[in-house]
Amino acid sequence: ASLLKDREATAGQILKTLEAKASEARAGDTLMMFFAGHGAKSPDGRFFMTTSTTRAEDLDGTALEWSRIAKVLGRTKARVIVVLDACHSGQTGAQLQATNDDAVAAISGASRTPMLVLAASKGRQLSEEMGGAGGGVFTQVLAKLITQGRDEQDLNRNGVLEVSEIFRGLKDVVTRETNGRQTPWLVRQEMVGDFAVF
Repeated sequence: ASLLKDREATAGQILKTLEAKASEARAGDTLMMFFAGHGAKSPDGRFFMTTSTTRAEDLDGTALEWSRIAKVLGRTKARVIVVLDACHSGQTGAQLQATNDDAVAAISGASRTPMLVLAASKGRQLSEEMGGAGGGVFTQVLAKLITQGRDEQDLNRNGVLEVSEIFRGLKDVVTRETNGRQTPWLVRQEMVGDFAVF
């Protein structure tokens, strides 16, 4: 596992780490990428992951374009799970507005790699912050579901949390916590059925 946070999580370092993990992964492995932050859309419609060093006036030089991530993920032999907690629009102004739909389309359109994208919100919805918790509602709920709420979430009592169990819990709790303003969603590519994630 690799954790990049704050100033460590530059566009270059994220891509370098992802390339290393993707090349190490083998058939039968699962490669999981988790991103919590803001998305940005360039004037020509390209989608970027922003970092703590991103400048709105220089997305190409300071943010990570999703198409670059898609290329890396598309080359791996592993099954890919992307967990995306990105606002459709941050508080950073008109230049830093994008949707989770754009990110998912850029990733899933890149290849036929088995991939599952679990996004924090639908289409044009905001991905809200949880007051006093230091993060997004989606991320905070996910963390609670896979730790303290694990036994309650394991509906079939097999000791692991499958995609369906995680998604059901996320959708129920996040939708309720945000009074329906945010609804998590799931996109699958070349991946059918249920399987253990946590």
